[in-house]
Amino acid sequence: MSPLAAGSLFVPCSIAFTASSIAAARLVERFGTIVIFWGAVFYTFSFAVLIGQVWIAGGELVAIHLIPALIFVGIGQGLVMTPLLNLVLGFVEESKAGMASGVIATLQQVGPAIGVAAVGILFGTAVADAAGGDAQSSLYVSAFGSAMIYNLIASLISAFLIWKMAKMKAN
Repeated sequence: MSPLAAGSLFVPCSIAFTASSIAAARLVERFGTIVIFWGAVFYTFSFAVLIGQVWIAGGELVAIHLIPALIFVGIGQGLVMTPLLNLVLGFVEESKAGMASGVIATLQQVGPAIGVAAVGILFGTAVADAAGGDAQSSLYVSAFGSAMIYNLIASLISAFLIWKMAKMKAN
């Protein structure tokens, strides 16, 4: 698969993220911060679906078949990221809002870098461990599924923390 084709595979995910980010503000206004929690649960579910698709298809995986799961990922991200930033900033005193915003911007840069490094390590380790004779495509599919477990666990932890934060905000 070419780099352009691989990148294009994520366009529907980005569109879903944008649409759900726009909708998230109205949903949180109507239903409260519990929307963020359910968004995180949906996000976690989307990773489970993605992992399941990859493991079931194995070496016969057709990348375009991942688009529905990637759309789910985008929807989950949009329901979490945008309103979560507003929720977090709501805990900060007005006089410190600029500083808190700067910290969030920094973490938005550092967090993905650490995440990519962690998933890359898991992926590389899984490829090295499975290199004992598997076909190339099934080897990478297996490694991808293994590395995605990190994302699944991270989103589960996030859902739990968001639930706790929403409870704190309610009290």
